[in-house]
Parts: sequence; C-alpha cells; structure tokens
Amino acid sequence: MHQTFYIDIDEEITSIVERIKKAQVKEIIMVVPKRALLIQSIVNLRILKKEADEVNLQLIIVTQDKLGKILIEKAGILVQPKIYKSEEEIEVVEKKAVVNLNDDYKKITETENKEKEEKNRIDNIGSRDYFNEENKSEDQFAQEWEKAKEIENNIEKKPSLPNYKDSITKISEDIQSKKTSQKINLKVEKESKNIFLKPKNKKSLAELTVNQNKKKERKKNIILKDNSETFSCPLPVNQNEKIENFFKQSNDYKKSKDNYQNYNISRKTRRLFWIFGLIGITVVLGIGAYLFIPKATVTIMAKTESKSIDSEVLGKTNIKKIDYNKEVIPARFITVNQQITKEYNSTGSKVVSNQKAQGTVIIYNEYGPKPQPLIATTRILSASGKLFRLKAGIVVPGFTKEGGKVKPGSVEAIVVADSSGEDYNISPTNFTIPGFQNSGGDKYHKFYAKSNQAMTGGGNGTKKVGTITERDIALAKKKTLKDLNKLVDSKIKKLAGEGAVVLDDAVEKDEATYRLSNSAGDIVDSFNITIQMEAKAIIIQRADLRQVVAQILSLAGDSAKKIDSHSVLLDFGKADVNFQTGTINIRFHASGKTITGIDTAKIKNDILGKSENDLEAYLSTIPNIEKVAIVYWPSFMSGRIPFQKSRVKVLLDN
Repeated sequence: MHQTFYIDIDEEITSIVERIKKAQVKEIIMVVPKRALLIQSIVNLRILKKEADEVNLQLIIVTQDKLGKILIEKAGILVQPKIYKSEEEIEVVEKKAVVNLNDDYKKITETENKEKEEKNRIDNIGSRDYFNEENKSEDQFAQEWEKAKEIENNIEKKPSLPNYKDSITKISEDIQSKKTSQKINLKVEKESKNIFLKPKNKKSLAELTVNQNKKKERKKNIILKDNSETFSCPLPVNQNEKIENFFKQSNDYKKSKDNYQNYNISRKTRRLFWIFGLIGITVVLGIGAYLFIPKATVTIMAKTESKSIDSEVLGKTNIKKIDYNKEVIPARFITVNQQITKEYNSTGSKVVSNQKAQGTVIIYNEYGPKPQPLIATTRILSASGKLFRLKAGIVVPGFTKEGGKVKPGSVEAIVVADSSGEDYNISPTNFTIPGFQNSGGDKYHKFYAKSNQAMTGGGNGTKKVGTITERDIALAKKKTLKDLNKLVDSKIKKLAGEGAVVLDDAVEKDEATYRLSNSAGDIVDSFNITIQMEAKAIIIQRADLRQVVAQILSLAGDSAKKIDSHSVLLDFGKADVNFQTGTINIRFHASGKTITGIDTAKIKNDILGKSENDLEAYLSTIPNIEKVAIVYWPSFMSGRIPFQKSRVKVLLDN
C-alpha cells in the first residue's frame, strides 16, 4: 500500500522530511510541480534520499521538470513523468469528495468516465491549473459529488463485479453492528494543504461556509441505489464530528494561507532580519558581559600606630582556656622516643701473620630447665668441620615453657679458631658441641650454636686488614647523635602541629644510649652504631599567645586603642620550664599595630558602580585611610567598580 504526497513549489526540505517520517506506509509517490525548490538542488534530493532510506521507504518522484528529472536520477531516486496507476486516480477523487472508501469500495469507482477525467488532470501535473479546487463554486462542488454517486450506482452494471450488492450489504451490516470497529478514514493530506489553496474571491468562500450544513448531511451517509433497493452505509458515531472539524480546519487554513501569501517575505529580507538579529544578540551579550562578568578587589591600607612592650606570659598544661586577667594560656605536654642506626667504614689497618679467625656465636639450651656452665676453650664445631673454642667461660640458661611450647635458653659468646689461616673466615653457620657427644640422651642434639656474622681475622703470612679505631667510634657517635637530635626536634614539631610554638628551652632530652656492632681493634671493613634517645617538651599555641599579648599592648600606655592580634610580632627570651608541674614561663619582646575603625561592609555597599574618580572622592572622606589599591578582572574591563555586590571584594590591610 502506498501514499501520495503533493509538494508545493516553495515547500522547504525540512517540511518534506517531516512528512515522510510521519508516513504509515512503505511506499511514497511524491508529485512535484515544475520549478519546485525541492528539485532545484541536488543537496535537497540527497537529504531526501537519505531520510527515506533511514525509515526504509520506497520513494518515487513524479514531475515534468526536465532539469529536475536529471538531478533526481543523479540522487538515486526513482522518477516518472506521470502517475499511471488507477488507485492514484481514485485517491484524487476521494480527496475531492472528502471521503476515504475502503479497498472494496475503491474498485467500485473505477469507471471509464472518471478514468478519462482524472487522466487529463494527471497529465497537467506541474501546470498552473493543477488541482486548483479553490476556483470551483459550491454548485460545481455539489455536481462533482453527484457524479461520484452516479459512478457508484453504475458500477454494478460492469460484468467484473457481479457480487457487488452482496459485498455492500455485508459491509453495511458489519458497520451497523460494530459501529466504531470499522471506520471510513478521511484522507486529508497535510490538513488539506493541496486541496484548499488561496481562494480568488471571497464570495465562493462565503458560499462554501453558508452551505456547510448541506455538505455535512451529504457526507453523513453514502446511498447506493440498485433498481428498487437502497443500501445505506452509515458513518461511525464520531465520524460526523470529524467531518465538521475538517471543514472548520479547511476554512481556518484558507484564511491563514491567504494572510501568509499577502505577507510573503523574500529571501533577501529574511537575510537582513537574520543579520540585524545577530547584531542585536551580540549587543545584548556585550551589555550582559559588561554588567555581570567583571570583578574588582579593593585593598585599603589603613593608617596605624605601633606599640611595643617587654613582658612575660605563663603557660599551664592543666588549663583549657585563656585567662586574660591572670595572663595565663593553655600549654601541652609532648614526649618522643627515637632511635637511629648508621653504618660507617673502618679507617684503621694492621698487618696480620698467621692470625686466627674469631667471631661471635649464640649458644642454645633445649636440653633442660637447669643452666649449663661451659669453660673457656670449650670446643664448638662448624657444619663444614672447622673447629673453634670459647674465648671465655660462660653459663647457658635452661629452657622455659610458654603456652606449652619450649623456649630454649641462650647466651652470646666469643669464639676463636683452633688454627690460624684464612680458611677459618667462614660465613654464618650452625655449630655443635663435640664434648656432649658421649653424654647420652639428646644432650648432644639439644645443645647447639649459631653465628649471625662471618668469622674474620684469619690469615697466613703478611697481609693488611681493616680494623676499627677509637677515633672511628668517637666520630660515629658524634655524627649519629647530631642526626638523632635533628630527628627528635622534627618529630616534636610534627606532633605539636601547625601554629604551635616550640621553644628550645622548653625541650628536655635524656642521655642517649649507644650500641656498637664491633669494638675498637676488630678486624672489619665497616661497623654499625645505634643510638636511642627520649625527649619531652611543653608547647603553646601562637594564636593564644598573640591574643594575650595584644591585650597587654592595648592596656599599656595612655592610649585606649586596641591592638590587632594578627599584627603582633614576638621576640622570645629565655623560658623557664618545670616538667614536674607542667608549666612554662615565657619571656618576650612584643610589638603590634592599632586597629582602625574602618567599616569595610559599608564601604563595599557605597562604592558599587562608582568610577575610579568617584571612588577616590568618596574614600577621601573616610579618615585613617593611607592608600587604596584596586585590581580588576579581566584587566581590560577597568575604570568602574561592578554593580553587583557579589563581584566586589573590599579588604583591609593593616
């Protein structure tokens, strides 16, 4: 099933695209007059082809425009000079009669007289008189209606439709029984755009309006006569309202079309409207930018007086708030326990000849809970068969039990190789005690030793080896202690937090403890030193101290002007700290500037929209102002303070 669209000569491509998108069929025949805008541009045709393909529509254009045919074929759209299908001819009759018959009823109206009449009209597609219904009077319109009924009455005489009477009877019965289930659709293309054009005289339009009721009566029932019998096909209940609305819309459309044609605007005029419109929009945007984009920051530098004083304030760890009367502020106690390990190279050296290797081992006792003494020279044997002896006597503690598990006793001991030579400079390993081998039981396996570092010092002949000197150890302690002090101070400041005051006199550090991996004289290339320190400090908040000092400065001298706490500068003297009582007595030299009585909120309200000259004159009336600086954003929009309060900042710089 297809649908036919009739295109106006000046109809835009956007309107045509909207029509094909709303189509309910898969095939569209588009009748286009000569010199129509649609077929004058290959771009329009390609857009039309693309939109039709997207909704899967078969598109055929009917036109007699020779140049248009070439462009249509170039765009890939089917083109025909005329419409030859009889269904299209019937559709034109249906539009004139304003009634859409169903498929069976369309076949009835195929008569030779109508074929000839409609064929002549289709041949004139694109001509000036094509489908110009507005030239007909009401009587002519009624005559055509009677001709259509006459065609319907004569259809039964054709031998190709012998069962017409029965089919009409069946249709009538179905419509009467179901009413709203079967409808005779009104095909009005684009609100009868192609049917009702601009009337040439107002008289025919008036006649059409006057005889409207007669037309409604005619359209309510389609009466088909056959000799002595009459078959009536009543329309659905709501069909009468559709017909009335159709004629009302048709009359309204005629008036709007008439007004539109009377006020048709040329392309050049429309282009001028666009240009002036863009200029107007640009002007409005420029005014808006001038009013709403700029920002201004006004910084007022006030005249101030300076005061200074030498005084002291007490800080206590057992209070939470400032006591202005007693000049006491809250303090806080901090403790730090820090450890640091550093590695240093040995700088000493000595010549060794037939030296015995030595090192440290840890001896374990898993045999029993009683301690086991071992005398000097007790043998211990490495896993590789190297024999070492204890340098001094020791006692190995017995094992203990923790939660059902045995924890062996252990002790550290120095061992010396039984013979000299480099072969005894062995890596860390496990050792056994040969003396317990014949003791019976598990004693030989329950007593054992392990070394965590390699044995060193063994050699043959003359050879230089690195050794630790006393100077190496002293320098290592000094440098490591310095690094540890820095680390402790940094940790105290970090724990104190931003805005805290940590005085050197308020920090107390305990004596540092040292641990060396080797002793002076040991034959090693490097050694480690570990230092541990505990420190404590009493700190105060700088803001609390400034507030108390500002009050002290305000009360000093004869002036009653207040001091701005943010302007207070402090130079600290010696502080007395008592860690037992948690107090600190802070001595200082302080200076500060007086607060001026400048109301920035009032100034902000008063300067909105003022030029720089007016602003300068206004600020000159306010005392205690020394200087004013103005910063505009963007910088090129300067010279006037913005009108909006939110776009202006007024800052007071003391």
